[in-house]
Amino acid sequence: MSDYVPLISGFVGALIGAAASIVTILIQSRIHDRRERWRMAVNIALEDYKLHIGTLTKSGQPATFLPLVTYLHYYLALMELIEKGTVTAESVAKLSRDNEHIIQKIKETNDNRKSS
Repeated sequence: MSDYVPLISGFVGALIGAAASIVTILIQSRIHDRRERWRMAVNIALEDYKLHIGTLTKSGQPATFLPLVTYLHYYLALMELIEKGTVTAESVAKLSRDNEHIIQKIKETNDNRKSS
């Protein structure tokens, strides 16, 4: 039995080393995926923001521009829904209601600043 102790301890050490390596790779992969999701959402939000500004300025009518954060909030949440595979009519409607709530709070804040 004492002949197997070095063999077993070496095998257990190799398993621990392999497990640590796999965990590290998984953590790095998750961080990279989150960073890519943020990058994609920011790019899409910026393009949508530019499109809305261009459309509103070309109309010639007075317009109020929403802050970029409203676009970013929407697209980040949408990316999360896509990643989880839970994009349904209900989930997108809830996301739109949440974003509309944020827009309403921003408008209230701006109105309060103007009246102060």
